[in-house]
Amino acid sequence: MTRSKETVSLFVPGRLCLFGEHSDWAGIHRLMNSEIEPGRAIVTGIEEGISSEASPDRRFRVVSDAPQLADFWSDFDVPLEPDRLKQVAQSGSFFAHCAGTASYMLEHYPVGGVRLHLTDMSLPLKKGLSSSAAICVTVARAFNLLYRLGMSVADEMEAAFRGEERTRSRCGRLDQACAFGVRPVLMNFDGDDVTAEPIRVGGEIRLVFADLCAGKDTVKILGDLSRAYPFASTAADRELHRALGADNLQITTRAIELLAAGDAKGLGALMKKAQKIFDRKIAPHSPDELQSPRLHAVLADPVVRRLSWGGKGVGSQGDGSVQFVARDAESQRRLTLRLRELGTRPYELTLPQNREETPSRTNARHPKTGNRTIRKAVIPVAGLASRLYPASRAVRKEFFPVIDRDGLAKPAVLLLLEELLESGIDEICLVLAREEDRAAYDRLLAPAEPLLRKKLSDAALREAAKIEAIARRVTFVYQPEPRGFGDAVFRTRAFADGGPTLLMLGDTLYRSAGAAPCAAQLIGAYRLTGKPLVAVRAAPASAADYCGMVRGVWTDPGRRLMKIESVEEKPGAAAARRRMTVERSDGSRSCYAVFGQYVLTPALYGELEKALAAKKRGEVDLTGALDALARGGELYGFVPDGESFDLGTPSLYLKSIGRWSK
Repeated sequence: MTRSKETVSLFVPGRLCLFGEHSDWAGIHRLMNSEIEPGRAIVTGIEEGISSEASPDRRFRVVSDAPQLADFWSDFDVPLEPDRLKQVAQSGSFFAHCAGTASYMLEHYPVGGVRLHLTDMSLPLKKGLSSSAAICVTVARAFNLLYRLGMSVADEMEAAFRGEERTRSRCGRLDQACAFGVRPVLMNFDGDDVTAEPIRVGGEIRLVFADLCAGKDTVKILGDLSRAYPFASTAADRELHRALGADNLQITTRAIELLAAGDAKGLGALMKKAQKIFDRKIAPHSPDELQSPRLHAVLADPVVRRLSWGGKGVGSQGDGSVQFVARDAESQRRLTLRLRELGTRPYELTLPQNREETPSRTNARHPKTGNRTIRKAVIPVAGLASRLYPASRAVRKEFFPVIDRDGLAKPAVLLLLEELLESGIDEICLVLAREEDRAAYDRLLAPAEPLLRKKLSDAALREAAKIEAIARRVTFVYQPEPRGFGDAVFRTRAFADGGPTLLMLGDTLYRSAGAAPCAAQLIGAYRLTGKPLVAVRAAPASAADYCGMVRGVWTDPGRRLMKIESVEEKPGAAAARRRMTVERSDGSRSCYAVFGQYVLTPALYGELEKALAAKKRGEVDLTGALDALARGGELYGFVPDGESFDLGTPSLYLKSIGRWSK
């Protein structure tokens, strides 16, 4: 069991079900009745959520100084005993969800204890925004990061769901979509099979959702609806099955089209249609809870109707929460004010075009809870590796072996892929020179044959499972003409699809000094800036003979985030001392070298496109594009808590692999 000694800062948002409420648990019943249609829901994270800090412990402790929990919270401390944790999970308290998830993690993963400190809770409780799922994901993610489990987002969702199942809650599968962060996701539910994929947003969609400040009983709603499953025995039951099946598939299909087109007006009209179906076919099954007088009064308010394209209830519906599509930015502001006048507690959420994350009003108030999320990464590995000749003629340089700290011999690129997996990356693009180069990756990522599996150690079998999880995320593009690193990066533009994308070098390894991988730290920094980023490190001036260097000014008191003013590729030690130093906290000045990780945005791809157009022949580097952004005030640097290991020359390779395995 590998344990971090560091404290991990976490933020998990609530979630807003745009369409498809209740179809998650309905889809589970296909295990018994194949005539039930698969469930499907469109869910997005929101900017309100749970902030916490987690650290290793010998027990499981949850403490809180979040003011929103002060009225009913009492700190909890329990020994690491699954049966004891399961007892607490049945207590009915908010903490029960923490205990349920902790018991699941203790039974299924090699973990120790956790101390979870809840620092802020901006998410309303019991309002259809999945506060219970958010705390379950928080607990699962704390164990994952503190004990370096390498769980994917899907793994965290599964642990959170199984943990919540151990409570008195009647949870569905869509709640745990909050694990994906603030982004729209399409979820499919077919029996036990749950899949999730991001949805393209073709234009800005401005939403306002609100806590109705009334009340509802989600457990009763789900209990009432469940009486019609798995088999419909009345005409009303059949209508319910149709609403959560065929009707829902039609609604969500249309919603995907409208989101891709950026059609806010159409989306609002679709919400009205979905609400009518809900009221006619679903609400009669739980009349005490789903008559929802408060919800319908707000939906019918003439001012609200004038400022929005349409709206509907949220989650399990009832008098919990309501959501609207605002007509424009000014209407969003005025709608928020009107909903406040009506006695609700409103929140704004803007879905930006193509998921290129941008600040919103709530971002400005709560910078730690921004909606900037990175789920894609690229690794260019198309170089000729001439500095490692002749070994690179026999073995691709990114496949050179490294002995990891778990004792396994791994190709270097696998260590990069593992870091991306641990950092929550869902899609990975490798840039190869030729299509035939893919054969080596096909062998690496293929499942181990049965005969080989019989001979593998337990550690190697765990690694084989991790490789299979990585393989599902990998795709390839090609750079048939060697036009430089900038050209290789530019060839991933279509893969990035307009969203922020992480870039890692194929001949560099990265090791965090704490629980969060260096890549995850950089993703966290992007949530604060929303701008293209370069990871940097303090370095002696002599590093400028073989590294890119940056100059800038710090933007935070901790001196980890800087606004970069210029970037130069290997300027040389003398030039670096003269013009590339940055002031440190003690008043001295130091050089800062490129660390080897970046966040790409459409602006950076745009600069590369200009460079390639201007330079019809010859190589194009990434540094020029970065420098152009820096001079325009659009580039930031971040100092991760960790170190990088260059494998690009024989001497550096020998030095790095010796340090890496320690």
